[in-house]
Amino acid sequence: MKFRIDQAYIFLMALLTMLWACQEQTVDPVSFGSLSGTVVDNFNNKPLEGVEINTNPSSSVVFTDSLGQFSVAEIATGEYSFTARKNGYEKTFVNATISPGVNTEIAFQMDRQVILPDPATDPSPASESSNVDRNLTLTWNSTTPANDTLTYDVCHLPV
Repeated sequence: MKFRIDQAYIFLMALLTMLWACQEQTVDPVSFGSLSGTVVDNFNNKPLEGVEINTNPSSSVVFTDSLGQFSVAEIATGEYSFTARKNGYEKTFVNATISPGVNTEIAFQMDRQVILPDPATDPSPASESSNVDRNLTLTWNSTTPANDTLTYDVCHLPV
Protein backbone atom coordinates (compact mmCIF):
# COMPACT_ATOMS: atom_id res chain seq x y z
CA MET A 1 0.00 0.00 0.00
CA LYS A 2 2.84 2.36 0.84
CA PHE A 3 4.36 1.75 -2.58
CA ARG A 4 1.10 2.73 -4.28
CA ILE A 5 0.84 6.01 -2.28
CA ASP A 6 4.44 6.91 -3.20
CA GLN A 7 3.71 6.24 -6.88
CA ALA A 8 0.55 8.32 -6.78
CA TYR A 9 2.41 11.15 -5.05
CA ILE A 10 5.22 11.09 -7.64
CA PHE A 11 2.69 10.99 -10.50
CA LEU A 12 0.76 13.93 -9.05
CA MET A 13 3.94 15.99 -8.58
CA ALA A 14 5.07 15.23 -12.15
CA LEU A 15 1.66 16.23 -13.51
CA LEU A 16 1.66 19.52 -11.57
CA THR A 17 5.23 20.29 -12.71
CA MET A 18 4.29 19.74 -16.37
CA LEU A 19 1.20 21.93 -16.06
CA TRP A 20 3.15 24.75 -14.45
CA ALA A 21 6.01 24.51 -16.97
CA CYS A 22 3.56 24.81 -19.86
CA GLN A 23 2.25 28.21 -18.83
CA GLU A 24 2.54 30.81 -21.53
CA GLN A 25 5.25 33.41 -21.00
CA THR A 26 4.62 36.63 -22.85
CA VAL A 27 7.40 38.76 -24.26
CA ASP A 28 6.74 42.38 -25.12
CA PRO A 29 7.56 43.08 -28.76
CA VAL A 30 10.34 45.58 -29.43
CA SER A 31 9.00 48.66 -31.16
CA PHE A 32 11.01 51.09 -33.24
CA GLY A 33 11.01 54.72 -34.26
CA SER A 34 13.44 56.77 -36.29
CA LEU A 35 15.74 59.70 -35.60
CA SER A 36 16.95 62.61 -37.69
CA GLY A 37 18.75 65.81 -36.88
CA THR A 38 21.18 68.55 -37.76
CA VAL A 39 24.42 69.87 -36.31
CA VAL A 40 25.52 73.48 -36.70
CA ASP A 41 28.36 75.71 -35.49
CA ASN A 42 26.92 77.76 -32.62
CA PHE A 43 28.93 80.85 -33.65
CA ASN A 44 27.89 81.18 -37.30
CA ASN A 45 25.02 78.66 -37.59
CA LYS A 46 26.77 76.87 -40.48
CA PRO A 47 26.24 73.10 -40.85
CA LEU A 48 29.03 70.84 -39.62
CA GLU A 49 30.09 67.84 -41.69
CA GLY A 50 31.68 64.69 -40.24
CA VAL A 51 30.28 65.05 -36.72
CA GLU A 52 30.05 61.70 -34.91
CA ILE A 53 26.64 61.09 -33.30
CA ASN A 54 26.48 58.38 -30.57
CA THR A 55 23.56 57.07 -28.56
CA ASN A 56 23.40 56.12 -24.89
CA PRO A 57 22.23 53.44 -24.31
CA SER A 58 24.40 52.37 -27.19
CA SER A 59 22.55 51.46 -30.36
CA SER A 60 24.27 53.13 -33.29
CA VAL A 61 26.92 55.59 -34.46
CA VAL A 62 26.31 57.86 -37.46
CA PHE A 63 28.07 60.85 -39.05
CA THR A 64 26.68 64.09 -40.43
CA ASP A 65 26.73 64.82 -44.16
CA SER A 66 27.83 68.05 -45.87
CA LEU A 67 24.56 69.71 -44.82
CA GLY A 68 25.14 68.79 -41.16
CA GLN A 69 22.30 66.26 -41.29
CA PHE A 70 22.12 62.70 -39.97
CA SER A 71 19.49 60.00 -39.58
CA VAL A 72 18.91 56.60 -38.03
CA ALA A 73 16.17 54.70 -39.88
CA GLU A 74 15.38 52.23 -37.09
CA ILE A 75 16.07 52.75 -33.40
CA ALA A 76 14.41 50.96 -30.47
CA THR A 77 11.93 53.07 -28.54
CA GLY A 78 12.98 54.57 -25.24
CA GLU A 79 14.85 57.44 -23.66
CA TYR A 80 18.31 58.27 -25.02
CA SER A 81 21.13 60.70 -24.54
CA PHE A 82 22.75 61.65 -27.85
CA THR A 83 26.35 62.89 -28.06
CA ALA A 84 27.90 64.93 -30.88
CA ARG A 85 31.73 64.91 -31.24
CA LYS A 86 34.03 66.68 -33.70
CA ASN A 87 37.67 67.73 -33.43
CA GLY A 88 37.97 71.42 -32.62
CA TYR A 89 34.53 71.51 -30.94
CA GLU A 90 33.22 70.89 -27.44
CA LYS A 91 31.32 67.61 -26.98
CA THR A 92 27.56 68.34 -26.94
CA PHE A 93 24.63 66.34 -25.49
CA VAL A 94 20.90 66.22 -26.30
CA ASN A 95 18.27 64.04 -24.57
CA ALA A 96 15.27 62.72 -26.50
CA THR A 97 12.60 60.04 -26.33
CA ILE A 98 12.09 57.74 -29.31
CA SER A 99 8.42 56.80 -29.76
CA PRO A 100 7.05 53.86 -31.79
CA GLY A 101 6.54 54.65 -35.48
CA VAL A 102 7.52 58.31 -35.05
CA ASN A 103 10.51 60.23 -36.44
CA THR A 104 12.14 62.18 -33.62
CA GLU A 105 14.08 65.29 -34.66
CA ILE A 106 16.95 66.74 -32.63
CA ALA A 107 19.43 69.57 -33.18
CA PHE A 108 22.94 70.19 -31.90
CA GLN A 109 24.62 73.60 -31.68
CA MET A 110 28.32 72.98 -31.14
CA ASP A 111 30.72 75.47 -29.57
CA ARG A 112 34.29 75.67 -30.79
CA GLN A 113 36.97 74.59 -28.32
CA VAL A 114 38.81 77.46 -26.74
CA ILE A 115 42.52 76.83 -27.04
CA LEU A 116 44.52 79.39 -25.12
CA PRO A 117 47.94 80.50 -26.35
CA ASP A 118 51.08 79.76 -24.40
CA PRO A 119 52.01 82.45 -21.87
CA ALA A 120 54.12 85.31 -23.22
CA THR A 121 57.88 84.82 -22.85
CA ASP A 122 60.99 86.96 -23.35
CA PRO A 123 59.33 90.35 -22.75
CA SER A 124 61.25 93.45 -23.72
CA PRO A 125 61.77 95.61 -21.80
CA ALA A 126 62.13 93.04 -19.04
CA SER A 127 59.63 92.89 -16.25
CA GLU A 128 60.21 95.54 -13.54
CA SER A 129 62.67 97.50 -15.71
CA SER A 130 63.50 101.04 -14.66
CA ASN A 131 64.87 104.10 -16.51
CA VAL A 132 63.21 102.98 -19.74
CA ASP A 133 62.88 105.48 -22.58
CA ARG A 134 59.34 106.85 -22.90
CA ASN A 135 59.28 105.94 -26.60
CA LEU A 136 59.46 102.19 -26.47
CA THR A 137 58.23 99.14 -28.28
CA LEU A 138 56.91 96.24 -26.26
CA THR A 139 57.74 92.80 -27.67
CA TRP A 140 57.29 89.20 -26.55
CA ASN A 141 56.88 85.70 -27.98
CA SER A 142 53.91 83.37 -27.75
CA THR A 143 52.46 80.50 -29.79
CA THR A 144 49.19 78.63 -30.20
CA PRO A 145 48.79 74.93 -31.03
CA ALA A 146 47.42 75.90 -34.48
CA ASN A 147 50.06 78.62 -35.06
CA ASP A 148 47.34 81.25 -35.22
CA THR A 149 48.11 84.96 -35.43
CA LEU A 150 47.87 86.53 -31.98
CA THR A 151 46.87 90.11 -31.27
CA TYR A 152 47.35 91.75 -27.89
CA ASP A 153 46.07 95.03 -26.49
CA VAL A 154 48.44 96.71 -24.07
CA CYS A 155 47.29 99.37 -21.68
CA HIS A 156 48.99 101.33 -18.98
CA LEU A 157 47.27 101.39 -15.64
CA PRO A 158 48.15 104.28 -13.31
CA VAL A 159 49.84 103.23 -10.11
